[in-house]
Amino acid sequence: MKFLLDLAIRKVLLIDQIRNFYCFCRVFYFCKILNKMKEFENVSEDTWKNTLASNKRAVYNKNIDLPKHPNAKRFFDIGKTLDGSKTKWLLEAIEYKYEKSDYKNLKILSIGPRSEGEIFLLYANGFKLQNISAVDLFSYSPLITLGDMHSLKYKENTFDIVLMGWCLAYSNNKKKVLLEVNRVLKKTS
Repeated sequence: MKFLLDLAIRKVLLIDQIRNFYCFCRVFYFCKILNKMKEFENVSEDTWKNTLASNKRAVYNKNIDLPKHPNAKRFFDIGKTLDGSKTKWLLEAIEYKYEKSDYKNLKILSIGPRSEGEIFLLYANGFKLQNISAVDLFSYSPLITLGDMHSLKYKENTFDIVLMGWCLAYSNNKKKVLLEVNRVLKKTS
């Protein structure tokens, strides 16, 4: 029975609009009701100066010291695009190396997911929630750890896959980030 329920939840979360609504409700709950938005305090000087504010305003635009993004659509200060659907492009690259049936056994790190949309999209596609780790400079979510991609707090050889879509541009020291990613990736022969 548990298997069928898990399968049904995954199928529902594959639908962008449903996943987006679910993520919106979670942001509303964690940010508006519980006031759980937190920021990483030790942001590296290797990080572009407006990274935190620029990305945070896409999720929850309260007390952000930047102008509202010109294309951003909001409801109650919460971004209306939280589904992580751009990650589908990264999933296509993963399919070149792994079979979908292997996803449940792979450990994956998402760097800079902003919201939980990317995490729930990975889950919907077959990755186990307990095998998905995420790190960002801000978080409202118990699924996203506060941290800096320039100094990842994970052991060497931990992850089969590291996703870092659309975040490398925020680094002033890309070599350092790539060395960190290489360090936490499992070495394959």
